[in-house]
Amino acid sequence: MRIGSEAISAEAMNRRESQLQGLLRREAEDFLLAELIEAYPARRDRFWERDYGSIAAYRDSVASNREQWRDVLGRFPESSDEFDPTSTPILEPEEAVVRRISIRPFDDELRARAILGHPPADDGPYPLVIAQHGFSSAPEHVFGFVDPEGSYRSYGAHLIEQGYAVLAPRHVTTGGPRNRLERIAQLMGASLFGLEVHNLARLLDYCGAEVPAVDLDRVAMWGLSMGGQYVLYAVPAEERIDLGICSAFFNRRLEKMVTEDPRFSPFIRPEKYEHVFLPGWLRAFSDADLTSLICPRPFLVQTGKADGIAWWPDVIDEYERAASHYEKLGLDNRIRLDLHEGGHEVNVTTGLAFLEEFL
Repeated sequence: MRIGSEAISAEAMNRRESQLQGLLRREAEDFLLAELIEAYPARRDRFWERDYGSIAAYRDSVASNREQWRDVLGRFPESSDEFDPTSTPILEPEEAVVRRISIRPFDDELRARAILGHPPADDGPYPLVIAQHGFSSAPEHVFGFVDPEGSYRSYGAHLIEQGYAVLAPRHVTTGGPRNRLERIAQLMGASLFGLEVHNLARLLDYCGAEVPAVDLDRVAMWGLSMGGQYVLYAVPAEERIDLGICSAFFNRRLEKMVTEDPRFSPFIRPEKYEHVFLPGWLRAFSDADLTSLICPRPFLVQTGKADGIAWWPDVIDEYERAASHYEKLGLDNRIRLDLHEGGHEVNVTTGLAFLEEFL
């Protein structure tokens, strides 16, 4: 090809286009990262108008933000009038009842599934702990039926021993299928996480209506890894949950999502994590800001220094931002950071103590 007097070979054109494409990509990424991370404080200040004058004033001041968070998760059709429950016993020893349950959240064939366990029903009702499993796991991990890495420490079984009912919802937990479902959900302005949070709300409805052993006036949520992500997603949206424990997930979220850093595993690189990129999440809902929607309810963060999902000084930094909302309301004691020497795991001892104190 000739332009004026200069002859340009196809090879040279391709080389130039490749270089220009590289420039376009770098410029776009530089701009987007600056907008996401560096512009976040200004964006947050425009988005939130918190009133720390009293607990009631604070709740009112974040009410619209709570609705906007529910919009980020996505809205779904009206729930079914009928639960159409199923129940299959797993264990029924003298000291506990554990069974697989399912209900119908909508008027179609979709089922919300979980394992529900509690001490003998005659001695109830018992406060309820929603025990949420993480990525590549299942409710059986929560109860210790299977846990090859030992991350869950059978905390669901310990909860039952301590007199709690335990609801362990079951979710899709492999990357490829979650990515596919998330893409479909996003086409209708929703998310797979939002669907699962909706199903959790219906499971709470079912427990309150048809499980006398459960005290729905005392409800906590405790999740590990992606289960901790559900704590950060569900507790702000579901005000019936009185307390949250987030194990091995809380983070300085903006950097975690997009920054390549040898000190922690980024979400931006592996394709299996496509499903965690929730549209609109980080306009104004960092982990500290989502915690402000949990406030004034008690909240415990559990982080192991040896856990590669986060660099622990970053967790401290984000935790201090989260704790500031409680401090301004004079509720310093309701938020805690359990920074332990372990890895990607729950800390049963501190979690049980926090529940005993606040639930």
